[in-house]
Amino acid sequence: ALSFACSGDFPTFPNLIHLELNIDPSFGWKLLPHFLSSSPNLKVLILKKVSYIYERRRFCDRIMDDLNASCDLEEYNPEASIWIEPKTLPSCLSSHLEEIQIKDTSGKDDELEAIRYFLKYGVVLKKFSIGFRSRSKEHLKNEILMLPRGSMTCEIDF
Repeated sequence: ALSFACSGDFPTFPNLIHLELNIDPSFGWKLLPHFLSSSPNLKVLILKKVSYIYERRRFCDRIMDDLNASCDLEEYNPEASIWIEPKTLPSCLSSHLEEIQIKDTSGKDDELEAIRYFLKYGVVLKKFSIGFRSRSKEHLKNEILMLPRGSMTCEIDF
């Protein structure tokens, strides 16, 4: 049902203050701008980047193994992996959003563009946590620490 929201009206969530959302290979970043624009009082945003190959295959194999059946996975949608900056700045970024967590990042361009956007426009951000899939991402950590920030009090944790 949420897939239809990308092309039509998205409801407003005035009481939503904590949102956890998976960024998966089918919808990717498409729904996030809609949620941000429709959640004016959002304070905490937790995003988990779901790996198409690992997460879906693991889930499918676990379910289908006992049935001795093959798993027909949804096709990967490369357009969903592109971060597209919202046309208008969601009000939560300039007024309420204090904490963002991004889990299981791998340092791909779409992830870095989203991080860049949140740091630049999150003027009331206090904490930004970024978790990498692998530990050897020192060059990415340094790159992220050098990005411009809208909030001078925002702490970045890795």
